[in-house]
Amino acid sequence: MDYTPLLFVFHGFLGGLLWLLTKWIWTKKAVIQHTLVSALCGYLYYLLHSEYNFPNSVMAILAGYFGVDFVLSIMERFKVVVK
Repeated sequence: MDYTPLLFVFHGFLGGLLWLLTKWIWTKKAVIQHTLVSALCGYLYYLLHSEYNFPNSVMAILAGYFGVDFVLSIMERFKVVVK
């Protein structure tokens, strides 16, 4: 069984956790956003990754770190209601 997708989900989660630790915002909304959305972004990055392994793991962590801001900016751009 190939565990690569789970590794990228974990890296995305680590990026979200890193965001929480650096910003030190521990509200329920922030924790949910920056763990679940960041893990989802890690998986999305896995789906888009190229055949070069080294930068993909690093970029999955960064995608998890910036994941919520990235998704919110896309939603705002397309005028999706965000509360």
